Amino acid sequence: MQLLLFVVTAVLSFNVQNTAANFKRVCYLSSWARYRPQPHAFNPENYGAHLCTHLIWAFADLDDSATHLVAGDPGDDPSMYHRLRALKVDNPHLKILLSLGGWDMGTKKFTKLVSSGDKMKAFATNAIKYLHDNGFDGLDIDWEYPAGRGSPAGDKQRFTELLRVVKHAFHNDHTVHGRRHLMLTAAVSADPGSIDTYYEPSKISQYVDFLNVMTYDFHGEWEHNTGHHSALQGPDSDQLTVKKSATAWAHHGVPKSKIMIGLPFYGKSFTLKDSSHSGLGSAVTGAGKAGQVTKEEGTLAYFEVCKLLQQGAVGHRLVDQHVPYLVDGDRWVGYDDEKSIEEKVQYVVNEGYGGIFVWALDLDDFSGVCGKRFPLMNKIKDTFAHLIG
Repeated sequence: MQLLLFVVTAVLSFNVQNTAANFKRVCYLSSWARYRPQPHAFNPENYGAHLCTHLIWAFADLDDSATHLVAGDPGDDPSMYHRLRALKVDNPHLKILLSLGGWDMGTKKFTKLVSSGDKMKAFATNAIKYLHDNGFDGLDIDWEYPAGRGSPAGDKQRFTELLRVVKHAFHNDHTVHGRRHLMLTAAVSADPGSIDTYYEPSKISQYVDFLNVMTYDFHGEWEHNTGHHSALQGPDSDQLTVKKSATAWAHHGVPKSKIMIGLPFYGKSFTLKDSSHSGLGSAVTGAGKAGQVTKEEGTLAYFEVCKLLQQGAVGHRLVDQHVPYLVDGDRWVGYDDEKSIEEKVQYVVNEGYGGIFVWALDLDDFSGVCGKRFPLMNKIKDTFAHLIG
């Protein structure tokens, strides 16, 4: 009888603690998406109410002193920021953050920022004002990467100190001035082999609300053979999978509740060397042809992928990796669809991670050119609701 009572209590406790609301659905929005041709131009008004628990606007930049946030696009501040805040009319619980950095910003300004304690403190003070003035709920730091891409090795520890200083300033702002508690998050590498090089995982996890682990771009046009960029799992020899990456961060002492698993709403494409050999691992000559809308070789938005399938591209499935790919003439494209997205959300729930984040919401078929609006994001939301309630 006591054993039965323990089991029932444990199940009830799991159900109470693990509701759909406890899993975060974090959505990045790229500021440049508004410049795409219609119907693919994405503005804040295109957002579907209640799809995400957190929106992160990408990207902000640093000024020349590296102590002030500035808009990455001059058109962002203040008009786009005002339009983002307006989304809270429909959903007051929505958290909207500003992301600093990104791949294109690189590392030099970050290295300058963390070069002294005074600079870090000045940045934190200035960031608090900028975030409050523009109605943001927090700051996301996307430094790609501390101690990498020209960043000196000591930036690994200095990145930890930056997060500590900013978190402390955010806490003081809340307790001293009584203003809403600003959130602090960070986007981090998913490569298990780079975690120790770039970060002090257990330390940085103390200072952030959560980490967005970029579990994508595992393979791409820089390689000589086709490979899927966001496989859920793979052979033991392949460390570049969602499961291996998430497990590595957890094993480094980061609480699972603070780990957000990255889901890409885009495909990575290759040009096949011989279109008669089009399976996984086939030889390639480089990046796949750019999409008509996004115009970037090697990458296609999901709304471009779904059109290729409608136009006759042949779809396949890598069953062992739980992801799809398509072949369109000599173009090979690995991508995620509703089925693979569902399986990744199931993994997040089963393993007790804190939720997911997507790069990027504007790459979903938000206008419904292939049928349903926001098919991938709705699948995420519906799967959490179905599994947890």
